Amino acid sequence: MLCGLFYKRILKKQLIFNPVKSFGLISSSNSFRSMYNLSNKDIKLDTETVKLLEKLSLINFETDKYIPTVEEAINFVDSINSVNTDNVEPLISLLENENLKLRDDVVNDGNCLNDILKNAALVEESYFIAPPGNIPINFNSNENENYLYMKPVFSDSVVLHFKYGPLGELLRSNIYNEWIISNVTCRNMNVFSYSDLNHDKELIKGIQQHYLEGKSIVGDLPFSIVYPRISVVQDEDEKTEVEEIKYFRPRNGSIMKCLTFTNFDDGSKFFHFWLRQRKMWWRKFSANPTKFSLTDIKKTEDMEFANIQISFPWGAESIEIIKYFSEKIFENIPKEDQQLWSLSKGKKKKFPCIIESEINLDTTTFVFICEAFVEDIRLDTELPYQVMKLHRKLAPYKIAVIIDTKKYKKNDDLIHLGEYITLNLKKSGISTLFLRNNSFQIINDAFQYYDLLSVPFVAVLDESTLTDGIFGLRSRETTLQERLHISQLTEYMAKLLKNY
Repeated sequence: MLCGLFYKRILKKQLIFNPVKSFGLISSSNSFRSMYNLSNKDIKLDTETVKLLEKLSLINFETDKYIPTVEEAINFVDSINSVNTDNVEPLISLLENENLKLRDDVVNDGNCLNDILKNAALVEESYFIAPPGNIPINFNSNENENYLYMKPVFSDSVVLHFKYGPLGELLRSNIYNEWIISNVTCRNMNVFSYSDLNHDKELIKGIQQHYLEGKSIVGDLPFSIVYPRISVVQDEDEKTEVEEIKYFRPRNGSIMKCLTFTNFDDGSKFFHFWLRQRKMWWRKFSANPTKFSLTDIKKTEDMEFANIQISFPWGAESIEIIKYFSEKIFENIPKEDQQLWSLSKGKKKKFPCIIESEINLDTTTFVFICEAFVEDIRLDTELPYQVMKLHRKLAPYKIAVIIDTKKYKKNDDLIHLGEYITLNLKKSGISTLFLRNNSFQIINDAFQYYDLLSVPFVAVLDESTLTDGIFGLRSRETTLQERLHISQLTEYMAKLLKNY
């Protein structure tokens, strides 16, 4: 146990935490020997010992080339045995030679909850939140190497934009659709969508024509305008020592913006309502909802604003900004434009309040990938493995259909059945993955593969399915299988996706 814990601590000195590089990278140099002047001891670890160390340290060595580094770590720990401890009494306390005075058991402080909570990076209902460690994404810099989700394109260490692989493109599309559902489809007011917004103009001039068109249709407030596809080029951020930040701020990206126009009496109330709604949206799709929080509301001369942020080991990253523009924003525009925006014809003009929310679709995709990537333990081997726990509605594929090769000999009828099930699911709008040539000899290896692809459910067919129509439906969340008839699958999957 000591060796396992020591190895884990020493490796942290060897690693630089980077959320876009593999956590499994271990230096293969003779760093321990050079650092501590160790002699070359012939310590060789057998397979069982390696498995034990992996289990104790929760680190997967991945390949044999990392074993010498582990052996060097054990050499270092073993050097403690050379220390002569004869006639040395056991140490009970570091302060055993000090006179420790006891005070009366009387409460002399307290009522400092807020001061204590200031020390927490993230707080939820007066509790310290200890976020689980993120398992970083492995982005390959080689242009010719494959990538399933996304990878950054650099220019002088600046992230210009992201390239998307097959799974990343589907994930990005699903996030886009869920944003549309939240901001357009399921709103209790009229919403109008536009494809363009002139960012070079001030806000009022940029949206004035669209506002007037929307108002001419509905006649009254409130209503909303959304811009789901705004291509922008961000200004270059100030340099920071935290390397991970640059991946959350690509120079080129796609902005999704929602503007809601309300009467002046309802503006502040809707602003606070929309803050809660947007935080709930992020938490709904998160594997770790408590990592998302709202900042305090800040005020400027003509607006109030707050950010939704996510907590990472290096700090909090802002991922959405919600602004509330009061009537003061109209004071400095030309009088002819004031007439167009005015809600009253009296001497005292009243103007609408504007609530704006904005996210970067590429950053949002990257955030959901980072916080969904975790490590789990395989029940059969008790070894750690990587899982992508994307929300069911965001997952690129909702279900995979596989054939248990251990329980049948190659059977074309079973392959045709898999194709038939896959086609029915796709016709119902359920994205499905079916590999006709299944190369997995162990069913748990197949489950691990689809967990990394973030597939929430796996339908397992075997030879008995041809006779009785019964198959196993395995859940990524519970890792358990339930038995169903193939005639129930499409309807059952629709319920699972709808009610989650």
